[in-house]
Amino acid sequence: VTSRSGAVLHDVVRVLRVSAPQARLLLVHAPVQGAGAPEELADAIRCANLHAAREVRAGNAAAPSVILLARGGGSSDDLAAFNSEVLLRAIAASNLPVLSAVGHESDVTLADLVADDRAGTPSIAAARLSPNLELVRARPLQLLGRAYQEMRRRLSEHAAELRQEVRSLRTVGPDTLVAREEE
Repeated sequence: VTSRSGAVLHDVVRVLRVSAPQARLLLVHAPVQGAGAPEELADAIRCANLHAAREVRAGNAAAPSVILLARGGGSSDDLAAFNSEVLLRAIAASNLPVLSAVGHESDVTLADLVADDRAGTPSIAAARLSPNLELVRARPLQLLGRAYQEMRRRLSEHAAELRQEVRSLRTVGPDTLVAREEE
């Protein structure tokens, strides 16, 4: 949730392109300052929640899972929309977790305090939401290694069971019975 015309959107997209090129980003536009901004930001949060709920009902695995509420830095007057009660209530009522990334690291708004989490800047927030691609790429190899180890363990167990069965057959097998009869 941010303005489509600000630098914030470009920063978030740039970070996601590098760190999570597979990520889907849904922009819910709202002005981030000025008259009416708090109400439009609150509406945008509600809209994102409704969209996510529709996607989940439709069985879409790529349904939105978090709301990034983002705005670049500015004066306290520029950030006033993020201290508005109507926006704070929308954040608190959100079914999706809200990550607030408003202003610069030293800026703190009430939205930051009500949100589920806060990031110092929109770029930091985008990076936090991005999985570590090296870990994601390594995961199949880890799973393959675990599967290989499990197969070796099971084969070893079955081989031991088979050896025990062979020993048992030697003590009661036909050759042993014939040898006992000849005695």
